[in-house]
Amino acid sequence: MIYLILLQAAPAATNDNPLSQYSSFFLFAAMGLIAYFFMIRPQRKKAKEQTKFTEELKKGAEVVTIGGAHGRVAEVEGDT
Repeated sequence: MIYLILLQAAPAATNDNPLSQYSSFFLFAAMGLIAYFFMIRPQRKKAKEQTKFTEELKKGAEVVTIGGAHGRVAEVEGDT
């Protein structure tokens, strides 16, 4: 209760720097750019490479699965 009274009695802090009103916007924009370059862009690049790999896959190609099984492609069916 006393804390609230002290807060009301304290003079409001004024900041005459015109850039301070935009600083939170620039901080948020910088965080967005960092997220894009470190999270979103690499995922898109990886998805593009995987799509390219599956499109170029042909019968008889040697492949290795995620589990480590080695094999050859026997048949390629459309988009599956």
